[in-house]
Amino acid sequence: SVGLQKSFEKLFTDLNIPAPGLVVKDGAGLSHDTRISARTVADLLVKIKSEPSLEVIYSGLPLAGISGTLRNRFTKDAPNAVGLIKAKTGWINSTVSLAGYINVGEKDYVFAVIADHLANRESIRQSARVAIDKMLATIAKPAPGMVPIEPEPETTLPPSND
Repeated sequence: SVGLQKSFEKLFTDLNIPAPGLVVKDGAGLSHDTRISARTVADLLVKIKSEPSLEVIYSGLPLAGISGTLRNRFTKDAPNAVGLIKAKTGWINSTVSLAGYINVGEKDYVFAVIADHLANRESIRQSARVAIDKMLATIAKPAPGMVPIEPEPETTLPPSND
């Protein structure tokens, strides 16, 4: 939709973020015709972290191995990164992505990874996710004195009497 494209262009202009090549075909990001660069995503993440009014976006991101869509990621293949990455996942048939923040010692860094042109099979998408997680784990490092965050234990509901 032209209106949606214009809305995104205005948003990036208002945030002073260059968005060359941006093409928005749907609001859900599920169209194969939607285009955004990893650089634009990274610039947006920098802005989110630096603008107090956008803090809610940062604080709502899933934490590696702990919560949300990252609850089961990193735990087996890259355990040293558990609790050190806040990020948003994404995927459509032939693409997987992960973008967010990684703790490296005393600093946080922004990253955006888009693995594109994958075969349309879940096993291939899963292999790409594992590769991304392992790559990020090579630089993830807790800050000095940082206490590791432990995953919450699985909760089970008591049997119902229905």
